[in-house]
Amino acid sequence: MKKPNLKTALLVCLTAGAFTLGAAAATGAQQISAMLRPDITVKLNGENQDMYDKNGTRDYPIEYNGSTYLPIRAIGTLLEQEVVWDTTTQTVFLSTKVETKPEELTYAALSGRATLAENRYTTLNSDVLDTPKAGTYAENLTIYHRLNNRCVELQAMIKTLQVDTSEAARTGKITQTESVALADRLTSAEGKLKTLQSGLAQKYGIDTTVATAKALWDETARLKAELPALDVLITTAEKAGSYDAWKSAGAAALAGYKTLRNDVTTLQLALNESLRQSAITFSDYNLIAAECDTLDNAMKDFKTRLDKAEAIWVKADPDGSLIDRDAEFYTQKIIALGDQTDKLFVKCREYFTNKSRNPDAGVALVKELIELDRQVDALEDAIEDSDKLGRQSTWELLRRLDKADDTLDKAQDFLEKAGIDDDLFDDLEEEHDRGWHHDKGRD
Repeated sequence: MKKPNLKTALLVCLTAGAFTLGAAAATGAQQISAMLRPDITVKLNGENQDMYDKNGTRDYPIEYNGSTYLPIRAIGTLLEQEVVWDTTTQTVFLSTKVETKPEELTYAALSGRATLAENRYTTLNSDVLDTPKAGTYAENLTIYHRLNNRCVELQAMIKTLQVDTSEAARTGKITQTESVALADRLTSAEGKLKTLQSGLAQKYGIDTTVATAKALWDETARLKAELPALDVLITTAEKAGSYDAWKSAGAAALAGYKTLRNDVTTLQLALNESLRQSAITFSDYNLIAAECDTLDNAMKDFKTRLDKAEAIWVKADPDGSLIDRDAEFYTQKIIALGDQTDKLFVKCREYFTNKSRNPDAGVALVKELIELDRQVDALEDAIEDSDKLGRQSTWELLRRLDKADDTLDKAQDFLEKAGIDDDLFDDLEEEHDRGWHHDKGRD
């Protein structure tokens, strides 16, 4: 029977650089029945090879379901690969060995490398302490992957340094005393690193017994379940019948949108990071990514609807909305409104003094007055709610805006004296608000 070319199969993975095998990438650990095959010979470049585990015990291939499997540590050793096992994440790391130059085996060089490892631990520990637990599982999963990966890289660095220290002691490049001193430093750093690494899952609430793919699926399902509630909030904002109603409903809808949008983005980042860390399979990645695309498209649709709802009620200028602008912007808006209200006041006064009044002209003036009144109200609300204005600036702007409001009151007095009663004002206000809403909605 022709034996599989195991070296070629491994090199396909290894030539790209570091190779990672994660237990989380599988669907879960399963008990199997396999055949130990000491009769199978492993050859490398035509030469027979014996395989050993980390304790020096002879290893043999196994056969399962018609395929032959070799122990990863033994194969890594044969192919001159560094092999590191991460107990926390149940992950095997393979990377190309780098031959240590003789000059790097002096005590000064080894001590310098030990100091570098200690400094990296200090930085890593500080980063862990300074990185708080996030609000969602997906975000915590991303944080955990990144920090744990740094732990594994530092672990590999310490392991390599321990090997080089032993080699330097064996070849007489450092004294026994120097060897012990270095070994103690590295053992201490390794112990601290293991303690730090073992606490990562607990700090960020990561259940390492649950496959990463399942955790991501659960988060996807949670976010999809929140879409209907956000849809209701946005629909309420869209159906607002007045500026005040829109302001309240729009704020609630926008807050809900921002929260869900952030959670969807976090899920996408966690998904990509999980694939990069080989914590999920490509198959799971593609399936979850498709669901993320659905969520992303839903969020884009929500944003479009929110923007349309805002355009209905917030009178936008060419530079943007009224919300959170500076004092100079509001000053210019007040000046412009002042000019418009002054002109309307003159027209209303002329309408009052004109003995042959055209009723349609009177209705047009009422509509213009209502429109300007709404703009004054919107600007007043924006100034009061702005986070960019101090108390004095807010007071001064509102005082100046009151003049425009007073001018509108005087204009309305002329119209009422000209025979336009309150009922007509009320009817036209209701018609204006309803018509404004529908006209803007069609736009």
